[in-house]
Amino acid sequence: MALHDPEPGSQLATSVRSQENHLIALFTGRSHHGGVVTSQQAHRLTTALRAVFVGLSQGVPLGLAPGADEQYFADVARALASGVSLIDHDGDAP
Repeated sequence: MALHDPEPGSQLATSVRSQENHLIALFTGRSHHGGVVTSQQAHRLTTALRAVFVGLSQGVPLGLAPGADEQYFADVARALASGVSLIDHDGDAP
């Protein structure tokens, strides 16, 4: 509906921007690998997180991401933000 009706689309975009601005503020200035996260880096990370979550949330109902439960979303976000591997060393990764 938000894609075809300007009013809900505008409201959704405003809400998403607000959430992204909050994340950018949270990430900016944090230490990471011996440095400090810049506002530009925080913005890029937030954009990447949004893209991953949109893709996963569309993939789940379409059966394209069958193992993507809430924990998987959290693990993906953590990996993207920190550089931790998503590979399950026990061999049962989705």
